[in-house]
Amino acid sequence: HATVGRPEETADVLSGLLGEPVEVRVPDLGGCFGTKGPVYPGHVLAALAARQLGRPVRWAESRSEHQATTTFGGDVRMRGELALAGDGRILALRVDASCDHGAFLIDDHPPEVAWRSVAGPYDVPAIHMRVTGVQTNTSPGGTGSRTPVRTAESCLVIERLVDLAAARLGFDPTDLRRRNLLLPDRRGHRSPASLVHDASQHRRTLEVALSRIGYMDLRADQAGRRDGPLLGIGVSTFLGGFGDRPSSFGACVAAVEVDAETGRWQVRRMVTALDLGGDGSPVTIDGRIDGDLASGFGVAAFERIEYDEDGNCMSSTFMDYLVPGALETPRFETVSVRGFSGELQEGIGAVGSTAALANAVNDALSHLDAPLVDVPLTAAAVWEAIHKDVAS
Repeated sequence: HATVGRPEETADVLSGLLGEPVEVRVPDLGGCFGTKGPVYPGHVLAALAARQLGRPVRWAESRSEHQATTTFGGDVRMRGELALAGDGRILALRVDASCDHGAFLIDDHPPEVAWRSVAGPYDVPAIHMRVTGVQTNTSPGGTGSRTPVRTAESCLVIERLVDLAAARLGFDPTDLRRRNLLLPDRRGHRSPASLVHDASQHRRTLEVALSRIGYMDLRADQAGRRDGPLLGIGVSTFLGGFGDRPSSFGACVAAVEVDAETGRWQVRRMVTALDLGGDGSPVTIDGRIDGDLASGFGVAAFERIEYDEDGNCMSSTFMDYLVPGALETPRFETVSVRGFSGELQEGIGAVGSTAALANAVNDALSHLDAPLVDVPLTAAAVWEAIHKDVAS
């Protein structure tokens, strides 16, 4: 019995090590994501001890042990470049990513697979991607098994680039996206990164999200503000899925207000339009999506693992590692857009929410010379950016 996300893979590993068939039974977890995917040393040692002692053995890690020794998501450093024509059409994308793989590898998934979605749902004729894996003294496996969770990071880099390009060329961020999103008639289109796109309604999900949140009214409010908190509006479009073919997809639009005196920001509204595909329990789906969106909000706002100069984990408790609770988590609005017969991908809501929130905070600070590019966008980081601009 184990709380793992991929029981078949866990059984295969244990069977190979023990030299006998192993069955892994899993309770209702309510979600998996990256950290429950790998096989950890504790699983193996518990099985070996049980066989040697001839009796059941229970291994239960503490919360601090879990924080310090399991995989994490997001320790990726990315540099992206986007080439565009004068009319706003994307011509090429180049991304260089360095990924923390921890003290040692705990799976056999090549890191480049998940980065196939680096161009998102956009029609990008040429892509150059370089991924470097780095072994460090952090937890084994490093960034969440290295594969599925990378869709969130690839979404963040392309969506920030699109926003920066829109500002440089004088486009509204939504107009630049409309010009470059893949259309439904591109079914079967294979991107330069070998990602095969189905007949997805990317424009439709974007328009639904913009309409639901009242995008033009928000822009009018932003333009008319003379005092009070700074208003920012951020947009993202995104894909979810493993391997060569994306499954579910969507668009997220967020409006945030930033207090220029303190750097604190809060979500005014956030609307996510999703084409989930397939069927499923509405309660289960809604719960998973809300959890996804809360996870993406946490990454954008304050989740961060810190290490000291000797490599000791300084974020092993919830006193040091901040996660969104009921008081911090905003209300999410989700719209279901049917049109694609795929399947719901775990973590799909988290893929686009971080990018939309990052774009929204940067939009509120668009008068600054240097945009904020790192997440989390803590109040301290926002305050420093504002006051560094004032001082200069």
